[in-house]
Amino acid sequence: MNFNRTALILTINCLMFTYGSIVQAITDPITITFENMGLSAAQGGGAAFYGKTNITSGCTISQRCYKENGMLVGTIYDPLFGGDSAHIHRADGVDIKLNHHADAAGIYITTENLTAFSLDSFHLDASDNSGQWEILGFSEAYNPDLHSWQWPGDQQPKDIDNNPRVYTGSGPYPNQVAYQTVSSGFNGTVTLMDDFKNIKAFWIHFKGYPNAPIDTASWNIFLNNVQLSAPQMHCLP
Repeated sequence: MNFNRTALILTINCLMFTYGSIVQAITDPITITFENMGLSAAQGGGAAFYGKTNITSGCTISQRCYKENGMLVGTIYDPLFGGDSAHIHRADGVDIKLNHHADAAGIYITTENLTAFSLDSFHLDASDNSGQWEILGFSEAYNPDLHSWQWPGDQQPKDIDNNPRVYTGSGPYPNQVAYQTVSSGFNGTVTLMDDFKNIKAFWIHFKGYPNAPIDTASWNIFLNNVQLSAPQMHCLP
């Protein structure tokens, strides 16, 4: 059988991907329910988590990340917001869920062993906001410069008070391979596009704010039931 160069490369990549699946963090579908947040700190739970999951050694004893089913949940390194003080919260109720508001630059989730996975869906309650939420998928687990990436052409966007922002962002970022938006006011299940089927990390944050705001911008969302499965790759039939 004769393969052209592109077909041969795809075939080799698929064989390598299949071999690599032996060490996948996820082989069967899992759900992050955040129920363990209701446990004591000694059991891995707590009310707030200060860990920075987009950087090496961002999860420590004092700066804890939330862990469930082999996944790490935290926020991103954000030196403009008090260094280590950015964090995510537990939201109590009938079902414990993750609460994120304007004291952190989004929610960043990856695997404990830095391997690939598929982000299939999650429940998002953004009914108390105005604006848009960005969901970004990355081909690498660690992406340390999300807080400082520059717009193409070094454009300087305005903040919510119509003043020049002291930071810029919203990519496109290095290692970004997937992108989707959700309008604020949304409350329901978000189904992710196929680009999210083979990623090593994803980041949910308020559009235009790769940092916690130092202006009067504000938001409040709740994340729950994050559905994940084994990574997928489109191979030749």
